[in-house]
Amino acid sequence: KFMNPKSEIGEGVEFNTDGTWRAFNSGYTLARGTYSVEGDVYIEETNNGNCPAPMSYKYSFDGTNLKFELTDQSQDDSCADRKAGFDGITYVLSK
Repeated sequence: KFMNPKSEIGEGVEFNTDGTWRAFNSGYTLARGTYSVEGDVYIEETNNGNCPAPMSYKYSFDGTNLKFELTDQSQDDSCADRKAGFDGITYVLSK
């Protein structure tokens, strides 16, 4: 579970070992789906928000901070909320 420290409404994302994810704010689930990872690329395989999938984003994780960046594919992501949530955003591991 990772939180966006710049969010005033408790935005975050949770990744489960079974390949499922959920995005949330203030405890409410905004979207959910499945994901996979290939090297340093996070791939959203499915979602319940009618966003085009699969969609890829580059990521790095230092044990605490999880940072996402756009890939060539996600530069043209038509899902504005998803793109905003992964465009240069750093999430912090929640304990």
